[in-house]
Amino acid sequence: MRPRLAAVAVLAAVMSLTACTAADDRDGGDPPAGAGSDVESMFTKNVDRWAMPLDGFTMAPESPKKDAARWVLVRACMIGKGHTDYPQSGFDLSQTESQTRNSWYRILFDESIAKTWGYHEQPIGSPERLDAAAAAADKIVDNALDDFDACNAEAREQLGDVPAGVIDVPKLGIGAFEGAKQAPEVLEAVQRWKDCMAPQGIPDLPDDPFDMPVESLKARFGWSTTGGDTTGPATPGIEEIAVATADAACRTSSGFTQARYDAEWDRQIDQVSSNLAALERTSEAWDAYEAHLDELIAANGG
Repeated sequence: MRPRLAAVAVLAAVMSLTACTAADDRDGGDPPAGAGSDVESMFTKNVDRWAMPLDGFTMAPESPKKDAARWVLVRACMIGKGHTDYPQSGFDLSQTESQTRNSWYRILFDESIAKTWGYHEQPIGSPERLDAAAAAADKIVDNALDDFDACNAEAREQLGDVPAGVIDVPKLGIGAFEGAKQAPEVLEAVQRWKDCMAPQGIPDLPDDPFDMPVESLKARFGWSTTGGDTTGPATPGIEEIAVATADAACRTSSGFTQARYDAEWDRQIDQVSSNLAALERTSEAWDAYEAHLDELIAANGG
C-alpha cells in the first residue's frame, strides 16, 4: 500500500499516455454503433466508480495488456536463444482497477474507502509479483544483454505502433476535468465542504478537495516526498483514517462529490456530441489494436 498521489498530477500522467490498454477494460463499456440524437442514453452513470462517457472510446491507461504482450514476445525469443529460465510475467490481465482507483487513474474516495484506506491506495494487481518477475529477468539480462536487446527490438516490431491519426481521447477528458473544477455549482459545494472541514483545523485546506491530503496533513501522517516520490507508513494510521473519513463525509454532505461528477459528466457528453464520428473511428482503431495484442499474447503462451 502506498500514499496516493494528487489527482491533478495523476491526470496529467494520463494525458501523456494516449492509452495502453484494452477495450474490454473500459469503465463505460463500448459505445453502441449508430447512436441517435440522445447521446447521453448511450452511457450509464456510476459516481462510485467515477465512470465517464469518453472511457469507452479508447484503451484505459491502467490495463497491462501492451506490457504483457511485450513480455511474452521477449520471453519466447529469449527461450529460443537458450535462456529457458526466463520468467513468466507478473501481469494479471484481469486486474485494471482497485478499490481506490479505476482503470482511468481516477482516485475513488468515499466514506467506506476512507475508513479502510485513509488516503492510501490499494495497488492494482500484485506489485510484489511484478517486482519478483522483473528481478528474475534482470539476472538473466545482465549476462545476456545482446540477446535481450535483439529480442526487445523484435518485440517492438511485432507490437507495432499504437493507432495514429485518431482523436486524443485523454486530452478531451482533461478538458472536461479542468472545466468541471470551475463550474459555479462545484465552487459553491467546495465552500460548503470547507465549512464542514473547519473543525479539522487544517491550516492549508485546499480550494479543491481532490488536492487532499495537503502538505500539513502529510507531515502529520508521517509522509515524505523526495524527487517527486511520496513515501510513508505502509498502512494508514488512526489519525489519517479519522481525517480521511471526515473529509469523505463532508464531500458527500456538501454535495461536492455529486456536483463535481455531474459537471465533468455533462462536459464529456458535450464532447461526445461534438466529436461522435471521430470518436467512433478512434474506438474502431483501438479495438483492432487490442485484438492484435490478444493474438500476440495467445500465440506466445501468455
